[in-house]
Amino acid sequence: MNIKPPLHIIMHVPKTGGASIADGMKKTLGSDRVLRCDWFDQLLYHSKTKGLSNYDVIICHISRRELYYLADDFDLQISTFLREPVARVFSNYCFWRQYTPNVVLQTDKGQLPLVDLQLEWKEDLERILKRSNDIWKFRELVNVSTWQFSTSLYERAGRGSTQALIEAKRLLEEMIFIGFQDNLDIGYKSLVSKIDQHATVAPLEKYNRTKQKDDLVLDHEAHALITKHNTLDIELYNWAHESFPQSS
Repeated sequence: MNIKPPLHIIMHVPKTGGASIADGMKKTLGSDRVLRCDWFDQLLYHSKTKGLSNYDVIICHISRRELYYLADDFDLQISTFLREPVARVFSNYCFWRQYTPNVVLQTDKGQLPLVDLQLEWKEDLERILKRSNDIWKFRELVNVSTWQFSTSLYERAGRGSTQALIEAKRLLEEMIFIGFQDNLDIGYKSLVSKIDQHATVAPLEKYNRTKQKDDLVLDHEAHALITKHNTLDIELYNWAHESFPQSS
């Protein structure tokens, strides 16, 4: 019987502190033991060209469906960090507006701006949320945690919302650790101890690339708009906070 080596996978939900966690892990464990790839295609390329056997930890926007690529060769030890969903979506949108204002998406019906600076920002946010069913990139702002843990960030066919939520909860229950972005320091130290209890934990430097929000304010109207389109993630987050209090 072949014993598969362990491999720690941190499923990085967008805008939940992944850059900070990756930097801290590299400083604590060494960059030769920790691999950060933003997206699965980068991880796939690295796997095929350089292999993954030398790494102990991988941090990636990997989805449940993509985990199966690694499961044949490794004993996967999965963890993640969650963020209050409304704050996460707002941060994600502000990131787009600040760093990718000129990105144009190619769709079946022609070109479409990722963010439309000609619109008032809440009108633009509503435009994005309403079109998430047919524009794959916009799905990063709609129930992304639930779908990332149940199947895929973007491909959401073949499952209803109830089934997706059940499967997302099931994966969280199987994880070795769940942390919360609002207690990132505590979660980071706890996760390090599960990966290597002998490691000397390096201080966590927090990166916040979206702190300049050019007068965007998460007011009651914006909060209600985001809430309306993220009921699955809100239920998942509240359930996780109740189910894994030791992580928070």
